Amino acid sequence: MLDDREQKLRMLLAQLPGGPPRLKNADMDADLRSYGMDSLLFIHFAVVLEEHFSIEVSPEFLDIDKLYSLQKWREYIDSQDLVC
Repeated sequence: MLDDREQKLRMLLAQLPGGPPRLKNADMDADLRSYGMDSLLFIHFAVVLEEHFSIEVSPEFLDIDKLYSLQKWREYIDSQDLVC
């Protein structure tokens, strides 16, 4: 069963304008690049997540090699909750 944060991440990913439809099928640990996420879509996703979760992604993490899966994003967002 999906928890609330995982559901929100999946919903936001599926709703990305211009995102490949297959992105919505990605598992939490899947490399989103293999589902069609490119650097432009990655930055757009980061902005959407910043707005939705009221966080600010540090410049050093605006790198698709660091936040390449939904699980990595979840861990990052969880760590920001601890800071707030």
